Amino acid sequence: MNVLFAINEAFVPGLITAAVSFCANNPGHHRFYVMHDGLGEKAEKKIKGTLSRFDCEVFLVDIGEGEFSSELYTSLPRYYSQSINRLLPQLAVDRDVDRLLYLDADLVVNGSLKEFYETDFGEAFLAAPSIRRDGQDGGPYSDQEVGVYELLKIELKPSNLYFNSGVLLMNLTKFRSIGVSFYDGIVKANQGRIVFADQDILNLAFEGKVVNVVDRRLNCTIPDNMRLRHGEYRWIRDNVKVLHFVVARKPWMPMKYRNRVFRIYMRYFKLEGHPLAYILRYAIWYLMKPIHFLAHCWRKGLPILRGRP
Repeated sequence: MNVLFAINEAFVPGLITAAVSFCANNPGHHRFYVMHDGLGEKAEKKIKGTLSRFDCEVFLVDIGEGEFSSELYTSLPRYYSQSINRLLPQLAVDRDVDRLLYLDADLVVNGSLKEFYETDFGEAFLAAPSIRRDGQDGGPYSDQEVGVYELLKIELKPSNLYFNSGVLLMNLTKFRSIGVSFYDGIVKANQGRIVFADQDILNLAFEGKVVNVVDRRLNCTIPDNMRLRHGEYRWIRDNVKVLHFVVARKPWMPMKYRNRVFRIYMRYFKLEGHPLAYILRYAIWYLMKPIHFLAHCWRKGLPILRGRP
């Protein structure tokens, strides 16, 4: 399979684990294209050295500020040069690539993506795991992502679904027919309404040109402060194919990360071949659990922690 990531230096640990988890659950030879805006020599060696243990090719593509460096784009909320350039994924891959799986670098692949990768595009630009407006899309609890509809300022037709752009299947034949100017008018027409930068732009640009795949297992988004019941965690562990660690705290930050899905992340970090680092990360995470619990109780305002009888 052909897989695209977009990162900066801070996401190197996540990228490596994401790529390792993909290889672990998808047998065969793969090409990983890594779009970035400048990596140090140490980071490049770490990526290539770790992934050399797996059946894959790695192409590091330094795009700098890329094609979206004008103020029209840099002034957008949540603008990141490396990620917004996935609006033109053809800039980072070989000419023979016509089907490309984009994955965020803050996730792990926990199952086979072969069926999704082979989705029939028809005339669509994208296939995307999309969010039902009622949140009932296959899991044991309402998808917390459904709340994004209340945050949106862009206007989508009621019949169209919004998608998180962390997992996308891209039709490169279609993408090669467009350039930066294709997006300019869309961004100008929605200034002040775009909240999630390139994610909102993708939803606007390809409205009605997306194969909406309503299946939470393909992009299960879990913030670190989401408290999962045991049955919910077990369902995620056993069923989810892509587990996406959204918001700022990530599992490669064990002193800060709180959610029990850390264990799923560590299942794949272990495959990177760093046993001492594996033990140390787990030890730190377990030691921090009581502190995180007390902090949670404080935020919830338990009287005993507030010093009230």
